[in-house]
Amino acid sequence: MDIKENDAENTPTRRQLYNMKQYMKRSSLPSADAISNLYMQRYTFVHTLQLLPNISIVFMAPEAGSLLVEYSSCLYIDGTFDICENKLTLTTVMICVNGLGIPVAWLLSDSRLTEVYTSFFTQLNTLTKNQLSPTFVLCDYEPAISAAAKAAWPRAIIGGDSFHFIYDNLRYISRKENAGRHLVNTLKDSLRVLWASPNITTFQTNLNAFLNHWTLIHATCNLGIFWSRCQYSNR
Repeated sequence: MDIKENDAENTPTRRQLYNMKQYMKRSSLPSADAISNLYMQRYTFVHTLQLLPNISIVFMAPEAGSLLVEYSSCLYIDGTFDICENKLTLTTVMICVNGLGIPVAWLLSDSRLTEVYTSFFTQLNTLTKNQLSPTFVLCDYEPAISAAAKAAWPRAIIGGDSFHFIYDNLRYISRKENAGRHLVNTLKDSLRVLWASPNITTFQTNLNAFLNHWTLIHATCNLGIFWSRCQYSNR
């Protein structure tokens, strides 16, 4: 069948895609067609299909298990909250193969509790016959994800990436402290200096300068979040 993807008349506009996304977000559950398709793929691509009391759907292709074991020295985990129907959270587990990030497993859920993520990671261990033993796990700064990763892989070092390190702190000060653009830009530069510290000694020096500077220019700022996240990302 000729889909005519390059034909403008058959290509949805950005507004149509946006409207579809907003409509799907109002749905209380995945559509009946989606659930039917998921059910037909149980035990192949879909490994958990739970709709009550909370939604929890785990995806992983059969051939992804061997890749996950082979390249599991470092796992990359990220959650996306703004693309799925009913405001579901899509959590993706990725590996690095020859310098390319490859997604291998997904969790679609309406819950962001630690036990939900723990169940997901435990199932990955089961699907790989307990051969999954990462040395590093890089994730965003969602406390539930990091706690679940530590529970599933207690020997792994849990860390964060530069994007979430900077983005999360900028979002925090913008929302909690009602910071202006100049203050946000100044903070961004300071966080980049911290992240670029080549060793722990330099990091401690930069961290002390960071705390002293921000205490002086913005005394009401809750610096505890900066300290914990600086320490967390440089473990």
